[in-house]
Amino acid sequence: MRQQTRAAAIVLVALLALVVGAFVIGRSTTAPTATAAPSTAAASASTSAATPSAASPSATASTAAWSRGIYLQTVDKAAGFTPANTRLILIARTSNQRVEVHNEIAWISTGPWSPDGTAVVAGDRVGQSYVIWPDLSLTKLEPGVSAWTWLDAGTLSGPLPQPNGGRDLVKVAARSGQLLSRDSIASGGAAPTVSPNGDWIAYSTSSPDAPGEAVTASKTQMVASGPRTHPAGWLPDGEFVFVRQAAVSTVEVRDPARADATVLGRFGDLVQALAQPSSAVVVVHDLHANQLSTLRGTVQRTVPLQFAYAQGNTFEGISRDGRTLAFSGGNSPVGTLTGTIDLETGAFTYMCDTGCWKLAVN
Repeated sequence: MRQQTRAAAIVLVALLALVVGAFVIGRSTTAPTATAAPSTAAASASTSAATPSAASPSATASTAAWSRGIYLQTVDKAAGFTPANTRLILIARTSNQRVEVHNEIAWISTGPWSPDGTAVVAGDRVGQSYVIWPDLSLTKLEPGVSAWTWLDAGTLSGPLPQPNGGRDLVKVAARSGQLLSRDSIASGGAAPTVSPNGDWIAYSTSSPDAPGEAVTASKTQMVASGPRTHPAGWLPDGEFVFVRQAAVSTVEVRDPARADATVLGRFGDLVQALAQPSSAVVVVHDLHANQLSTLRGTVQRTVPLQFAYAQGNTFEGISRDGRTLAFSGGNSPVGTLTGTIDLETGAFTYMCDTGCWKLAVN
């Protein structure tokens, strides 16, 4: 029996190695045309990406368990973020190996990763999104949707804008791109996202001239969170997370069908917060104190940052295990950088020193 168990373990390890290898070095044989071998310029950019500039903290090996990431990077840093100069880069954390993905597509967005961490969504500059599979083959998704949520490993949902200002809630099959359902939502505002069960959309009614409300909406119901609130995202159990802005701002959570909410944490007057359906942790940046914190339920913990977190940095995503924050920072069109922060140790790891952004990790 011990020999059989040991043999099974060896087979499992071998299979996992094959899957990881296929994801890192695989090439698509389906349309669109698979990306060619990295050009000299792109290969040079990927090599320089491993070494942060002297002005940035040195790259630090993270103990967090994310295994794959994907981000955007310029080939010629001086040329800026033009379609012909931007590459989508896939990285394996353990080997630091970087592979360009379908350079014939003008990529502009990344993420999210599938629940099993094997496939990832990315979008181009004309509003077309794709699922990128481990062998780098692509599935085209419903055009016009800019923010997708994985409902399970085989299904995605997203908000599709309509000419009248409303939105449709669409569900698609991840492997085929087939439209599974399409339901009208009564109204819609800025930056809509879909709940992990695929029944609700959250959005903000804020405008450049005035703060608004964080609203959740379904086919039959709309619920507002109150004045001066804005969305932070969704938790895996389907609860909606938002920020209530005041002299002491609060991060709160509620059932999308109810207006009453539970306060998870209290911070300074200006707060950036992020919650994602793939992880049970909420990450908060208190801009007044310039400090990162995590909320796991109502347990609030300050992240012991090993370097200063810049005020203008942007949250890009949270790993599935809740231990890694992906962020971007710097000034366009050159000088931007992207990387991760270990939310347990505060260690920083940079993907490149300049000309990269929008890192998504699994």
